[in-house]
Amino acid sequence: MVYNKIRSYTQGVHGWDRAAPGTVVGEMNTSEPPFSKRMMRRAVTALLLAGVVAQGSAQSIRLPDIADSSEAVISKVDDTQLGELFLREIRAREEALEDPEVEHYVNEIGYRLTQASDGANRPFTFLVLREPIVNAFAGPNGVIGLNTGLILATESESELAAVLSHEIAHVTQRHVARAFELEEINSVYKVAGILAAIVLATQNSQAGTGALGVVTAADIQQRIDFIRRNEREADRIGMEILTKADYDPQAMPAFFEQLQQAQRYYRTPPEFLSTHPVTSDRIAEARQRAERFKFRQYKDSDAYLRVRAKLKVLVDGPKAAKEYFERRLASGQGRRLASAEHYGLVHALIGLEQWQKALDTVQPLMEKSPDVLPIRDALAKVLHGFGRTDEAVALYRQSLRAYVNDRLLVIGLAEVLIDAGRNREAASLLGNYVQRVRSDARAYHLLAEANARSGQRAASAAALAEHHYLNGRLEAAVYQLERAQRGDGGADYYLAARIGARLEQLKAEKLARDE
Repeated sequence: MVYNKIRSYTQGVHGWDRAAPGTVVGEMNTSEPPFSKRMMRRAVTALLLAGVVAQGSAQSIRLPDIADSSEAVISKVDDTQLGELFLREIRAREEALEDPEVEHYVNEIGYRLTQASDGANRPFTFLVLREPIVNAFAGPNGVIGLNTGLILATESESELAAVLSHEIAHVTQRHVARAFELEEINSVYKVAGILAAIVLATQNSQAGTGALGVVTAADIQQRIDFIRRNEREADRIGMEILTKADYDPQAMPAFFEQLQQAQRYYRTPPEFLSTHPVTSDRIAEARQRAERFKFRQYKDSDAYLRVRAKLKVLVDGPKAAKEYFERRLASGQGRRLASAEHYGLVHALIGLEQWQKALDTVQPLMEKSPDVLPIRDALAKVLHGFGRTDEAVALYRQSLRAYVNDRLLVIGLAEVLIDAGRNREAASLLGNYVQRVRSDARAYHLLAEANARSGQRAASAAALAEHHYLNGRLEAAVYQLERAQRGDGGADYYLAARIGARLEQLKAEKLARDE
């Protein structure tokens, strides 16, 4: 049961953030009010995220081609704020995959690509959503999202890099800014909400129909090829980024062809094809660009292979994944990928709580790659599950001495400490961590759990407020701070002062958002 307990922390402290919209948990209503129809009607100019097309009609929305005036449309200051708000709106509506290993890998490959682009000096944020749909999107201020389904659909690391380079090109070319004007929408909060709703439409066409119906039916009558022009520009610049970062240029047309072939088996096309239309011309152009480069072999990184193996467990479930990996290893099909297949098997066995077999599988991996942190993390989880918690904690602490504040290690150790009832240790670890990394929603979530179990109710409410805030639930965050301020938990003078100051900040933001 240990693994299931640990996993439950990632899904919600006592189920707090797993409640359906509008559900009242205890005294608290965790839902955030959806953006209003009045707000949508004020969007006389269509707001469309770069690369996103409303579902159903599969046609492009008519948009003003404001070209080089985009800098005047969204200032860099507004763009920064808009990106932060947009990210929180997305997290409020879609479930983020809060897996430190997967997030770290995607950020590493994203960083490598952005350094090869014109946006090397601008911020980028990479978000992985727990969605089986094959999709990706680019948002304001360098927010780039991709689904677990897209990662699993790729057949090479270069194919994944091709998708990310395409989305990075949307950002560096300011397609988001060029896609809309802010003439009649003077609230950055409203813009963020509408953009998030459009992304929601690409993830769930049924939900998107309701969210976008007012804009498409009431205000937008004609369609033009704005998005398709953006797609071709993103293809061209994305190919440049891909090759400069030393990935296989053939991966871009290969992935396009793979998606086009897959379309034959769908009654309706995969979401990625609806939002990023793949035509024969686009494939041919990508192939022509790729053929300008000398052919050579490109090897997938071990990190890519491990991430895909781990995602298979998360998506298919541990039982099905265990059978898959065992079958592959027994037949020799996975010989080239043996380490990754074994790594996936370890996580499947952890999920099934088959501790002895998990230990027998992970120890050879540790002997072969003792410095690979995800393997250390897996071994520590197995040791804890086996009842050897002190050894697991020692392994984490030894690793943290070499890799200070590494997120995978901090989160892993905190989960083990909380599960073992060592809540004060966990609270101390996480408290120090969030002082340095203030945007980690999962760390705040675990800190709230550790403080609650230690009887520190005010500190728990303050941490839970930050967790809700980072996940776009502003009202829930305000509620928690008000609860802490009322004296539920006996905050000391310094904590009370911090809670009061933070509450004033969030109330001011809520007032600005509701105007």
